[in-house]
Amino acid sequence: MSTLVPSDMAETPGLDALRIVLRALSPRAHALTTADSDLLRRRLCAAVDELKHYGLPAERVVIVVKQLATDAGFGQHTEESLRKMISWCIEEYYSFLARTTPPEPA
Repeated sequence: MSTLVPSDMAETPGLDALRIVLRALSPRAHALTTADSDLLRRRLCAAVDELKHYGLPAERVVIVVKQLATDAGFGQHTEESLRKMISWCIEEYYSFLARTTPPEPA
């Protein structure tokens, strides 16, 4: 377990699901199918939303996701998959922020 994830959120459903998918996809990370990528993105986005909900800044979320991927052996196979995951992570983080921030009064 990474020490980068605060203990009060280390065992959340989204992070657990992401860990499971990362472990399952790690052996074929260099050649993910479209279905693999879609599943990974859904699990990643759910985990990012959880981390954001807990108040982690974007930089910390990226570090946590990178650590989870490394712990699962995901980064050993291809930097391209890891870069794609980080891109999705940032996109989802700011998308979540836009969805949950009330509009400013006119």
